[in-house]
Amino acid sequence: MGDFQVRALKILRRLGNNGVNKFVMQKGFQIMHDLVPLLVREDTVQQGIILEILASLASTDNAYYGENAKALGEARALKPLMMLAKSRDSIVHRNATWALASMTACETNHVPMRACIDTLLLVIERGTPVAQRFAVMAVSNMAATDRTREILKEKGAEGILRKCAHNNSSDRMLQDLINKTAMGNMKRGGTQVFNIPAP
Repeated sequence: MGDFQVRALKILRRLGNNGVNKFVMQKGFQIMHDLVPLLVREDTVQQGIILEILASLASTDNAYYGENAKALGEARALKPLMMLAKSRDSIVHRNATWALASMTACETNHVPMRACIDTLLLVIERGTPVAQRFAVMAVSNMAATDRTREILKEKGAEGILRKCAHNNSSDRMLQDLINKTAMGNMKRGGTQVFNIPAP
């Protein structure tokens, strides 16, 4: 049964890689509501694929307008994503952080997403390099909202970001995300990342 479910999820993931199919899958966003409850499964292979589908659907070009990122929030994805972002499985860890970052493309999500600030900062401190990039994008997006920016400051986000940049001095992409985007937004508010790229 498990193998059959994995094959079905892989087919769904492959369908979503086609732009036309993805557009159809996003209509009404019912697929997000159907997939989020499946995240409670303990099979990390299935979790990784489900998370990849959710993150991909939430991070396409029209995320600029927020409909798909907002839909992921409405599907009650926040709590399971917070838990899975701390997974010891590197794929689950990465894809859950990617999905969280995708949710921040919609400012409507910023207030409820204040609950995941500690999780994002933990990923920036201890996550894998790719997950760190996604967490930095998420913090950067959230820092564009005034009250959320203040909460980030209160939790020491600026120091954590600086330490991450120092510890990853050879990662040019991460350096740019921190120094050119996140730290700028932390100081004065600024442009959100909006569309979160795939890993």
